[in-house]
Amino acid sequence: DKNKNNIEKVKDLVRLLYKNDKGEPFEMTDGQAEIFLEIFQRRHKRVHISCFTRYGKSSIIAMAVLTRVSVFPEKWAIVAPTEEKAHIIMNYLIQHIFDNEHTKRRFMLAPGETEENIRRYRNKSRINFKVGEGKMGEVFITTAKNAMGLGAPNIVEDEAALIDDKEHSLVMRMLGDSMDNFLVKVGNPWDSGHFRQSAEDSNYYKIAKIFHKW
Repeated sequence: DKNKNNIEKVKDLVRLLYKNDKGEPFEMTDGQAEIFLEIFQRRHKRVHISCFTRYGKSSIIAMAVLTRVSVFPEKWAIVAPTEEKAHIIMNYLIQHIFDNEHTKRRFMLAPGETEENIRRYRNKSRINFKVGEGKMGEVFITTAKNAMGLGAPNIVEDEAALIDDKEHSLVMRMLGDSMDNFLVKVGNPWDSGHFRQSAEDSNYYKIAKIFHKW
């Protein structure tokens, strides 16, 4: 089975590159590996993920985005209802930068920054990676209500069910002029206009790791 083979390959990749909180190779479940694959390979332009709290989605998403931006010259935005929530995925992403030489070597320190301070405080809102001569991968965070005027062809909309429809429209505008764009909505399956609509929209590839009533 091709999908099962891809799942095993990505589990091996993550095991090789990333570590858990004990400093051991990071072991993913099949469901977590599916989430990683959807983001890292951008397999579908629209993805809807419903998963329960403590499923580990923030760390998995962080590793997937990190792996992607350390290889491809792309811009990614992490959007959430609040800045605090947006920082959750970014904090995991920064943590995992230093798990291996590949991402560590490509990470671009800003003038005056030290690796020690980045590791300790993880308070950055934008990070960059050198992925080739004159080419750069970029990740930044923002809140949905502050998305006006910002643009990114790749967006992770975290805690999407907590973002109201009006603010979600600002997130969609961030995709802007890029025809080759990617949006993944992640959240708990609460009754929310746009998040519930996406769960019922055939244009969205669905990953559900929770029993819900939709």
